[in-house]
Amino acid sequence: MQKKLDLYGGVFGGLVPLIILVTGLIWLSVEERGGTKPFWACAWIALAVGLFFAKNKQEYCKSAMRGIGDKTGIVIITAWLFAGVFGKLMVAGGLVNGLLWLGMTTGAQGAMFTAIVFLAAMLFSLGTGTSTGTCIALTPVLYPAGYFLGADPAMLALAILSGAAFGDNLAPISDTTIVSAFTQGASMKNVVRSRFPLAISAAAIAMVIFLIFGGGGQV
Repeated sequence: MQKKLDLYGGVFGGLVPLIILVTGLIWLSVEERGGTKPFWACAWIALAVGLFFAKNKQEYCKSAMRGIGDKTGIVIITAWLFAGVFGKLMVAGGLVNGLLWLGMTTGAQGAMFTAIVFLAAMLFSLGTGTSTGTCIALTPVLYPAGYFLGADPAMLALAILSGAAFGDNLAPISDTTIVSAFTQGASMKNVVRSRFPLAISAAAIAMVIFLIFGGGGQV
């Protein structure tokens, strides 16, 4: 049985490391000093500050090590690694350029192209299981093209984000799906099956909205 970790300042003492970490990351973003090294610096500083608030230093260190070796974290990292691999493979295979070619050759413009971008983001995120990777891969190619083809800029951005979230929520290789199944002790099949009706219903509503309000830009 794990011992209760007592901190000086109670709940506030436990929040101090988190506040330091979040504040540090926000500052790095504002100053445009991103990267893994600055992130780890903020994380280690936050952990070190938390050590001073711990009444039992040894138990604090043990709790930190248990957190680092937690199975849930390992599952998330593994899911991200595989999602990144699949994403690179799909980009290298020309999927993004193929989707752009489809929109160009069919003469889709305005709201229709916004709807195609939404479908493209859905397919890409379902294949890769990552919303971030989908946005990074599709935005540089499809967003400028959609803008010049008369799509509404705001709705075009929403189409990419919505499609990316669709696959991240439903894909069997998504870290969100994997962690949900792992932490709740449920099978992957049941998790996907329970989410499917909700995801499809939301996608259908979003598609109608994009078809109605997705145009309005300058061709």
